[in-house]
Amino acid sequence: MNKRDLDNYITGHYGEDQLKETSTSIEFFDVLTFHSKFGLLINSEPTHLKQCKLNERIEFLQEELDEFKKACAEQDLEGQADALVDLVYVAIGTAVMMGLPWDELWADVQRANMAKVRGVTHRGHKVDCTKPPGWVGPQTGWLLEQAGYNRTRFMGPVGNMIIDERCDDDF
Repeated sequence: MNKRDLDNYITGHYGEDQLKETSTSIEFFDVLTFHSKFGLLINSEPTHLKQCKLNERIEFLQEELDEFKKACAEQDLEGQADALVDLVYVAIGTAVMMGLPWDELWADVQRANMAKVRGVTHRGHKVDCTKPPGWVGPQTGWLLEQAGYNRTRFMGPVGNMIIDERCDDDF
């Protein structure tokens, strides 16, 4: 399925507002295609997920991380590789569900990471990277706002709490 076919499928199945045209990474596109094929949740702008959906995604991510840990303990490189790819696939799938501007967020994290220097951190590893003086971290909040995120859309009348009924789910 090429991008035009996928866009036509999404438009016909989900409506024009569900198109995700900003992503160019092949991994994101592949996972978006998977979500389209199976009718899984897709959002075109940053959206909170219901707590039950978040818990489901956490369990799924943890399952893949546990598989990686098991494969590491057994020095099973095939299992490690499979678990890592699955972990990334599930993480990107969660980003698709949340409507995150993946490529923009990735580029900003990459910018911030490339500004780090080798050094010792709180982790105490022999080889690590640390934030030098003047380091500027990812501008995630700004990028989400630029992509259409508005926290107040998900909040109740009192306080700063996200109201679950205003969040998205795939059922």
